[in-house]
Order: sequence, then structure tokens, then C-alpha cells
Amino acid sequence: MLRPWIFSAIFLLFGLPGQSLAEPQTLVEFCMTQQEAEGGAPDSCIGVSVRSCSERAVTTADQVECMEFEAMFWSDRLRIFFDELLKHYESEDAEYESLRAVAPLFQNTQEVWETWRDAKCGFVYGEYRGGTMGVPASFYCQMQMTAERALEFEALLADVAP
Repeated sequence: MLRPWIFSAIFLLFGLPGQSLAEPQTLVEFCMTQQEAEGGAPDSCIGVSVRSCSERAVTTADQVECMEFEAMFWSDRLRIFFDELLKHYESEDAEYESLRAVAPLFQNTQEVWETWRDAKCGFVYGEYRGGTMGVPASFYCQMQMTAERALEFEALLADVAP
């Protein structure tokens, strides 16, 4: 008979059964497409793959792994939208004197936001005072805030892009 810790080790080494790196992207993008078609809010799709994967999670480490897949998806989207917005602002800045440049302000705002996110989610971890739920709660906080920021940048890009 296999001990429960052996299952956890297997899951950590080989992933959760049925979970693939493409799954979060597929689930989240499907959800966002559906929300857009129905006039719904795209932020309701945050965590959709986590909920699906968590049903198969056995340990706290498994829960974190579930979040990690979707967190990578949102982090990639945030980076893409940030880069596109930065290029847009740098292009616009070329038409103005440096005193009126927006791109450096945009970069600074993002750096300050990242510090705020890390501090807030660190506090979430601290609220559990070393308990096992602190790690998944903090990780979910990071993923959720990153997803919200990615959606914010996506909407901003839609407003400024020609």
C-alpha cells in the first residue's frame, strides 16, 4: 500500500493527473471569450483553471501547483500588455518634450504596483502566522492581483491603440 506522502511526491515530480500547461490557457481564454460574447465581466474568469485543478489537488503543495499554472498565464499576459503599452507611450513621447514624457511614469507606476502587490500578498501570508494555508493564500493573492492588472492593461491598450 502506498503512503499518502508518496502520492504527493509523485504529483510534485510529475504533475497532477490530467493537468497540462495548456489547460489553464484554454480554460481561461474560453471563459473570457464566453464572457465577452455574453457581455460578462472578464475578471470572473480569474481562478477558473485553479478551481478545475484544485478538485484533483491532494496537498497544499498540489494547490500551489494548480495556481502556478494559471499564475504563469496571467503573468505572461501582464508582461505582453505592459510591453505594448510602454511602446505606445514611448512612441507618443517622441512627439513631446521630455518634461511631458509618460513612458517613465508608466514604468514607475508598474514598479510601485509590483511592490504593493508583493507587500499585500506578504501580509496575506502573515495572517496565517505560519499555518499551511498561508502559502496558497499568498500565492492566490499574487495570481489574482496579477490577473486584475493584466485585464486593466488590456482594457487600457484597447482604449489607446489605434
